[in-house]
Amino acid sequence: MRVTLGDGTVESAAFVATNATVVISATPPPPDTTPPTISIASLRITPDVSDNSGLVASVSWSLDGAAALEATTAPWALDVPLGPLASGPHVASAVAHDGAGNASGAASVTFQK
Repeated sequence: MRVTLGDGTVESAAFVATNATVVISATPPPPDTTPPTISIASLRITPDVSDNSGLVASVSWSLDGAAALEATTAPWALDVPLGPLASGPHVASAVAHDGAGNASGAASVTFQK
């Protein structure tokens, strides 16, 4: 038996039908009209840190004045989860420490949630 498909192609069929009409129809899925959603979950702040001796021991981070992290390896970054933060401005500050116990002044960045 030969079957003519909707696009005009002819295919062989391996079935036997007696006085039967076979109707094959396909309904395409409805179009996707829902846009995707997106939110920023976290913010990574990475400082440039150096020391004349080449030995940076740590970077102390604070977020809105409260201790947040003592980073002891490069890249000395602070990952800020934004979900728990209140809407509005926030300040992240970092102080670098070298192996001799010296500390830099604080470097700060302000960001808005």
